[in-house]
Amino acid sequence: MQSRVQLTHSIENLSLNELIWLLQHIVKVIQQKVGKTEQTTNHVTETALLSEPALAEDWNKPEEDEAWSHLQ
Repeated sequence: MQSRVQLTHSIENLSLNELIWLLQHIVKVIQQKVGKTEQTTNHVTETALLSEPALAEDWNKPEEDEAWSHLQ
């Protein structure tokens, strides 16, 4: 909890220009993090879509339907 108090105190002592710089930096870091998350999600989605036809060869066998029938 003390680190939160220290952070709050430090922010309160910033000049307007320093506060603007800090906020711009925080926004930039968040945007980069979100961008990386979106890239990872897009890669996973693309991989899944590209894999589906190959996996469907096994999924669409009667043996698979029988093996999973207890879950329906």
